[in-house]
Amino acid sequence: MFHALPHIKGIEKPTELPYPHYYFPHEMAKIASEDLLEKIPILFPDNSFGFKDDGSVGKMFGVLIVENKEGELGYLRAFSGRLENTTKMETFVPPIFDILEHDGHFRRHEAEISALNEEIAL
Repeated sequence: MFHALPHIKGIEKPTELPYPHYYFPHEMAKIASEDLLEKIPILFPDNSFGFKDDGSVGKMFGVLIVENKEGELGYLRAFSGRLENTTKMETFVPPIFDILEHDGHFRRHEAEISALNEEIAL
C-alpha cells in the first residue's frame, strides 16, 4: 500500500502530524494529493464521484506521508466509507471498522452508535 512520492528531491520531510482541519499542508502532502488525483480516473474510470440518484455527492480521499523500512518517503492512501460498493480496495489502506462486515465491530455496535447520534442531535 506504499506509494512512492514523485518529485520530492530537496523537500524536507514533515516532522509532525498537523491538525487536519486548519493548517497549510506540507509540500509532500500536496504532491501526494496531486498524485492520487491524477490516478483516480485510472483507478475508477466509470465513477465521476458526482451527484447520485440518492442525493449524495463527492468522495473523501486522504493521504498520509510515511517512511518505509528502507528509508524511502511515500504515502498511504485511504477513502471514507464505501467505494464502488466495497470498503476494501487493493491500493488503499483498509478501514479500522468495516461497516459491511456482517459480524464486525460496527454491525455489533450499530444500535449503540445510532443512539449516541440521536442523543447528540438533541
